[in-house]
Amino acid sequence: MSKTRIVDDSSHSDVHEAGPGGVTREEFETYERIRESGLTNMFDATMVEELSDEVLNRGKILAIMKNYRELCESYPGVREGT
Repeated sequence: MSKTRIVDDSSHSDVHEAGPGGVTREEFETYERIRESGLTNMFDATMVEELSDEVLNRGKILAIMKNYRELCESYPGVREGT
């Protein structure tokens, strides 16, 4: 399976400020792009990490899963793709 690059540079000013679980907007956006792509089961943290082009590590992936609702509230528009 060839590696697909999911990462995108964001123009949001809060991209590097940590929110719930220490997750930045950039990390949450990366996670959401992977989830929406349907390329992998999101519980396969190893594959999610690979698809993130090293933006995410296992700890960040688990923090996103644990704080998903709060991250959606902290970074409105990310889940909706805006």
